[in-house]
Amino acid sequence: MKSVRYQLMSGVCFILMFTPFFLYCSAQIAAKVCSLSDEQQTAAPKAFAPFAAMVKGEPRCNNCHGAIDPFADNTIHLGGKMGVISVNGKIDGSATQRGQCEECHDQPWMVPAPAERFTNKNSIQLCRKMKEEFGQSSTAFLGHVRNDPFSLVAFEGTRGLNDYGRMVYEERRKAPYKIEHPKFTADELISQAQAWVDAMGGKFQGDADCGCVPHHYSLSIDIQSLQDSHVADSVVHMEMSGHVEIPLKFKDDGSFEQDASWTWTQSGYTHMRRMDCTFKGALIMKFHLQGTVDQDKGMLHMVSRSTTTGGEGTSTCSNGMGGTGAYPNLSSPQSYSWDLPSLVGVDQQIPMPYQDPPNFTSSMKVRIIQTD
Repeated sequence: MKSVRYQLMSGVCFILMFTPFFLYCSAQIAAKVCSLSDEQQTAAPKAFAPFAAMVKGEPRCNNCHGAIDPFADNTIHLGGKMGVISVNGKIDGSATQRGQCEECHDQPWMVPAPAERFTNKNSIQLCRKMKEEFGQSSTAFLGHVRNDPFSLVAFEGTRGLNDYGRMVYEERRKAPYKIEHPKFTADELISQAQAWVDAMGGKFQGDADCGCVPHHYSLSIDIQSLQDSHVADSVVHMEMSGHVEIPLKFKDDGSFEQDASWTWTQSGYTHMRRMDCTFKGALIMKFHLQGTVDQDKGMLHMVSRSTTTGGEGTSTCSNGMGGTGAYPNLSSPQSYSWDLPSLVGVDQQIPMPYQDPPNFTSSMKVRIIQTD
C-alpha cells in the first residue's frame, strides 16, 4: 500500500503544477464572455428598454427606420415609390438611392437597409443590432445619437424637406406644411443612451447579447493523466482524471473570484517480482480561482490556488496484502497564473508535456460554458 500511495502522491503533486502553457484554440466562431455583474446584467436591459421605446415610438426616428418604405409597391411615402437601382447585379435599396431622395430632401439622404429598421424588432433584437451596427463600440453608438446629421434633422422636425419637398408634402397631404418636433429632446435621448452604456460599466462589453440579455457562465475543467514507468523488473501503470465546473461570477469591474472543490479518480496496477497489485482511489482538491477579463484582447487572466485535502484508496495484491486507507493532506497550497481566450463553448486543449516523474503525460481541457 505504501508503494501505491507513493505513486498516487507523485502523480497528484505533479498534476497540480500546471504553470504557464500554450493555448490551442478552436478556429470556430464563438461568442465572447459577457463579464458584467448580476446587477449590471439586470440594469443594462432595463436601461435600454426606454431608449428602444423612444426611437421605435417616435415618427421622426421610426419613419426613416422602417415605418415608411419608399421602395414598396404600397408605400405611403408622399414622394411616391422610388425606383430600385441594381449595383453590380445586386439590388440596393439604400445608399444608391440618395440621388432620388435629394430631389425632395436637403440632406445627402439615404434610407437605412432592411436590417437596420426598427419596426420589425423588439427591444432585445434592437439592442443586439445597435451593438453590431456600431462595431461593438459604445463611442460610435453615442456619437451617432449625439452628432449624426440625420439625428439632428430628426430633432429639427423638418423631415429634411427642401422647398420642392415641402410643396409636394402640402399638395399630397392637402394641408399646410408644418414642423413637428419629436416628443422628447435630444438631451433626453442622449441621456437614455448614456444610461444604457453606463449600466454596462461605461462601454460595450462581450458579444452582441451582452447588455441586452443576461447570461451566466461556468468554467469547465477536465484533466487526464497517464503514467507508465518501468524500474528494473517493476512496472507501474496509473491513470487519473478529474472534472469540475466552477461558476464565473463577475463583479462590476469585470473581475471574478470563486472557490470550488473537486474529486480526482485514480486507478492502476503494479507488477513486481513477487507481487502484483491493482489499486483505485479518489483525491479531493480545493481550488480557488480569481482573475479579470481583458475585453480588448479577448482573454481571461487568472490565478489559481489549489491544494489536495485528502481522499481514500483501495489496493488488492496477489500475496493477499492490500486494503483500504485514507489519504492525509497530500500537498501544500500552490498558486499559478494562466490565461485563457474568453470564448464561450470552445474546447481549449492545454498540453502539459512535463516528464517528472518519468513517462508521465497529462493534458487539461478547459471550456467556458454558458449556463443560461
